[in-house]
This record gives sequence, C-alpha cells and structure tokens, in this order.
Amino acid sequence: MEFLIQYKLRVLWNKVLNQVIDVEKLRHEPGGANFALLKQHFFDEYNEVIAYTPPKGYSFHYKLNAMQQLTVYRVLKNKRYGNWSGTGAGKTISFIVTSRAVDARLTLLVGLNSTIAQLGEAIQEVYPNSKVFTRYSKGQVFDRNQYNYLILNYDKFQQGYSEELFQDLSENNRIDFIAIDEVHNVKQRTEQQESLRRGTLKRLGGRASETNPDLYVLGMSATPVINNLTEAKSLLEMITGKEYKDLNTNRTLTNALEVFKQMTLNDLRYIPKYQIAIKELDGSNTSPLRIDGTHLIDKLLNIGNQNYLGAERILLNEKLKAIHPYLKKGLMIYSYFTDKMIRPIVEHLTKLGYRVGTFTGDESMEERDVNKEAFLHGNIDILVGSRPIGTGVDGLQKICDRLIVLSLPWTDSEYTQLKGRIYRQGSKFGEVEIIVPQVVIPLADREWSWDMQRMNLIRNKKTLANASVDGVIPSKMMPKPETLFARSQEALREWKDRVNEGKLLNINRKDLVFPLRPEILEQLGRSLGDFSEVNRKWSVSKSSTTHDRLKEHPKTGIIIIRYTQRKERRGMKFHIK
Repeated sequence: MEFLIQYKLRVLWNKVLNQVIDVEKLRHEPGGANFALLKQHFFDEYNEVIAYTPPKGYSFHYKLNAMQQLTVYRVLKNKRYGNWSGTGAGKTISFIVTSRAVDARLTLLVGLNSTIAQLGEAIQEVYPNSKVFTRYSKGQVFDRNQYNYLILNYDKFQQGYSEELFQDLSENNRIDFIAIDEVHNVKQRTEQQESLRRGTLKRLGGRASETNPDLYVLGMSATPVINNLTEAKSLLEMITGKEYKDLNTNRTLTNALEVFKQMTLNDLRYIPKYQIAIKELDGSNTSPLRIDGTHLIDKLLNIGNQNYLGAERILLNEKLKAIHPYLKKGLMIYSYFTDKMIRPIVEHLTKLGYRVGTFTGDESMEERDVNKEAFLHGNIDILVGSRPIGTGVDGLQKICDRLIVLSLPWTDSEYTQLKGRIYRQGSKFGEVEIIVPQVVIPLADREWSWDMQRMNLIRNKKTLANASVDGVIPSKMMPKPETLFARSQEALREWKDRVNEGKLLNINRKDLVFPLRPEILEQLGRSLGDFSEVNRKWSVSKSSTTHDRLKEHPKTGIIIIRYTQRKERRGMKFHIK
C-alpha cells in the first residue's frame, strides 16, 4: 500500500514540477476515496515544501526550485534517501541546502575525480562561509564551529591505506551528513564480488552511524541502475543501511518490479521537461552521416570475432571524414574508447586548423579542468572527451549546442548521461544537436552496420534497468557487447560467402572466449601492449618459460589470470586475482 501511494505521488509530483497540471485545480478536483487519499498525502507534503526557505546564508543567484525543496523535505523526514532526478535537475544544489538544513558541521561528499573542483565551487557559491577540503590527513580534526565539507573522489576508497585512513576519520570526527554523487559508481556487479571502494565506503558509513545516530545520507544519480538488478540491490543497501536479502536479483521481470517497489519507497525521481529542443542526427535520417563502408568488409572480417575495439578503430577514419560539415567552434566530440581513438581524432582536427583540448582519463585532473575552462572561455575550439566527461560535468551547456559521438557508450543510461552534458537546464540555446555518424554496408537483401546495431540497443529503453527504476516493462534482454559483435560479424561473413558463388572460406576458429569488460581491456592495453598477444604467449608456453619471462619483465605479471575449463559451457571464464 505504501508503494502504491509513493508511486502515485511520484507521478503526481512530476506533473506538478513540469507544470503539466494546475495545483489549485487539483486541490478542488472531485474523486473517489482513493483519489481523496492521494490528494491528502500530496498536499500534506506540498504545503510544507513550497513554504520552505533555505537556511540563513543562502547566496545562490537562483531561488530553490520545488524539486530541491522536496529533496530537503524528504531527507529531513527519512534521514537516508536517494535522488535519482534527471540530468540538470539541480541535484547538487539540493544536496548543499540539505546539508545546512540538517545543520551538518561535517559533510562527507564522495564524487568523481573529474567533478571535485566543480562541486567545491558550487558549495561556496551557494554558501560562501563554507569550508571546503579535498583531502584528509591522519589525525585531522574539523572545527565544529564552522560548516566543513570534505570532498573525496572514489579512488580514495580503493587504496591500500583507505581502511586505516577512514577509520581514523571516523574516530576523530563526528560525520553528520554523507552525500554520494553519481552513486552508481559504488554499485556491486555480482552477489559474490563487492568492489573495494564500495566495501570501504560502506564500513565508513557504518562506523559513522554508530558514533552518530542522527547521521543523514543522500545518494544522487540520474542513472542509478545500468546493468543488472544486483546493482540496484547494492544501491538500496548503501543508501538505507539495511539488508535486502529478500530481493532476488535473477534477471526476471518479477524481480525487476520488486526492486522498483523498493526504489520507489526510498527515492525521489524527477525527470525535467527541458525548455529546449533536442535533435538527434544519424545515418538513418541524414544522408551525409550515412557512410558507405563496402570497402571495409575484408578489414572487418579479418579481426577476431569479438574484437569490437578493432572494429571501432576501423570505422573511425570514415566517420572523421563524414563530420567535416558539422565541425565548428564550441563543439564537443565524444568517444567511449580512448586507446588508438582519441589521438587520431585530435590529430585530424588539428590538421584542419582547430584548437583542440581533451577531457579523458589519460590526463591529470588539473589538466582536464584547465582544458574545460579554456573551452568554456573560447580558448579551445573543440573539446574531445571520453567516459569522464559523460557523467557529472556541468557548464558545457553554456557554450556547446552540438555533440558528435564517434564511438557510442554501451547502455541507454550512459547515453542519457552523455546527452545531459548539453541537454540540460541552464542551456543558452533553444535547440541542441546530437550527431552520430554511422558506417553502413549495403548487402544484397539487407544492410549491415555495427553503429546502427549499437544505436538500436541504446534506443530500446525497455530493459530491466528501466523496469527497476521507472517501472517500464522490458521487451527483451540486452545481449553482451562481445556477443553482439560476434553475431554482427557472422552476418557479414555469411553474406560474403554467398556472393563468392559458393566458395567456402575455411577459417580455423577457437572456442568463444568471454573477455574482460571493454574498459579493463583498454587499461591492460595501455600497460601491457596487445593483451591478446600476451595471452597467446602464455597459453602456448611451458610454465617454466612463462616464469622466466615474468622474472625478466615483472610488470607483466601484475595481473595474474587464472582460467578454468568448465564442462557446462564452451570457452573460458577468467578470474582476476
């Protein structure tokens, strides 16, 4: 019953916040007993929310909007809460005001490395008398006569010294409020494996609640669930501090809707109706972005049947040629992958005379901030970014109205976050453009396009993630990236076999291997070179030979791969230790 009430309240609040319905008309709207009960719950909240004023010292140049007022009200009421409102809705301001509403003298804010400086600036812009710290030293004691904000990035929670350092923090200080920005970064991917950063943060929160029974916790993310139901369960546990052993995380609709119930009971989700238009251009609706890739068939077939990174690199050059008419000052270009992707993009744009800056995981945090500010002030024409720019980075909407995506992210959640960099409140433009060039190979009876397959998956929002966050019924499961590319490449190969007048192509294939996630492969590639070559050498060498190689090149052995053959499944499953 509580879920049904909260669900209806969520729907009603979204309509009110987006001005779809008139509150005063609603106040006098007739209806049955259930409608009267819903109205009573809504107006009990609404009357207090709209009357709320921020604590003394509020200096932000905008008044609080109703979503921010509602966030403060809900946190004060529930103490531990989640805000899953859409990009640009104003979650950061709501957290800052909430910290003052609960009179937090020490607030711990956890965020992405790329947004630390931005968060600190926002805090002091809203409340100038705030004391902002971006590092903690052992033995440090915060002055409780002032409002202290300790902002730490997620990496601080996965170091060898993390446990000792944060135990020292909780022993020497009383933490009043913990806010976790982009909280999906401390999710748990499997029931068995908890990330180091999640475990450290969870234990810190536990110690903080033991020393302070009045601890407040707020999690924030526009996309709290990305891949599976285990992530949703882990976020609920992180936010509420309670166990959810009754939640089954198997990939079924029933389980997803049960997770949705629990999420609804513990969160606020407002999706803004932006006052700007968004135009998405790709190869399906704009001919210059539809690139004929017939001449690439052999290259695409000669790479491994799961080497989608290789495919992305093969397709990149054609896309760079196609985007020439769309290049301009104030443009942002995105690539999910960086290895052998970002450098060719930067070199191509530089040769055309553009001043180019980057915002990827390869620079230092200071260098990224410098590049961002140079872009915002017009000293850089084009900003090329990867995953770090896709989440939590604010301000780009003030100068950028066009985003070109040369390598798509893998999920709708990541794509939504990426679009939210320019399609958000505060934009200086009436319309923004998202441009996605697509390489297409026309076949006899159909078309082949790796890019279109990726885009179609992203546009199919009816996944378990959407069911657990928004209650949307899924239509099908999303295949794994390596499975998708293997199917895609096989379709292209079958077509080539047919047009070769029956000539058979004898290809010696190994059993399918279930590879590491793309970002891990990319990181390995930077430090170890060609990962597949390392794996090949290890698999065909004697153990004594491998041992000698590791002694000669010890860095190669930093990551040890232990693999076991399983009878019930073809291929190998890798265990990283």
